[in-house]
Amino acid sequence: MIKSSLVGSALLAALLAWQPAAQGPFHELGGERIYIDYNATADEGAVVVVAESSGVGMSRADVYSPLDQAVLRIGGPTNFEVGVNRIEIESAEGELASILEHFPQGTYSIRSRTLDGGFASGTAEFSHELLAPPSIVYPRDGMINIPSSGFVVQWTAVQGAEGYEVIMEQGDSDGLSVTVPAGQTEFQIPAGVLISGMRTILEIVAIAPNGNRTAAEVEFAVL
Repeated sequence: MIKSSLVGSALLAALLAWQPAAQGPFHELGGERIYIDYNATADEGAVVVVAESSGVGMSRADVYSPLDQAVLRIGGPTNFEVGVNRIEIESAEGELASILEHFPQGTYSIRSRTLDGGFASGTAEFSHELLAPPSIVYPRDGMINIPSSGFVVQWTAVQGAEGYEVIMEQGDSDGLSVTVPAGQTEFQIPAGVLISGMRTILEIVAIAPNGNRTAAEVEFAVL
């Protein structure tokens, strides 16, 4: 089955610049975004770049900083075996100070080869401005004997947030991922989402107007 999307991980390293083919059609990318995904509890985050093509498959993509330095690549030294129409490139994770040092603010360009012999490009604005993390009211970190369903997650509002994402993880899988509007500061966990007796991690993510994401995290045990 041909996949229509791809998520990649790339190291923070200087990459060889490439020039689009002299011949072949040009395509404009759409939906370009670049943002920081930061967990304030762990002081760990990454830069994420997203772009979509207009119907034609992409076979490689490079991201260039405002200084025109290649900072991320998906596809490696050779092209994808199949084309994809959506890319999501994530940098290596690191402390916030390291992220801000390696990724300056400004306009980033995304350049991709396409399966029809041409190329596609687009730009996205990147900002270092982050919201404060939410404060999780319930459950608190380290709590035990939390019911596996029916309880209400609560957090404090973050000034300037456009919305929040509620994420719950158990083991290697995501038990829940829900986005709620800015005015909401609680969410009831539905039945059947969490497995009893397992260690559970809850993240509440504040989403900024510029796309940057700031998360707080707690760990607890369910009955």
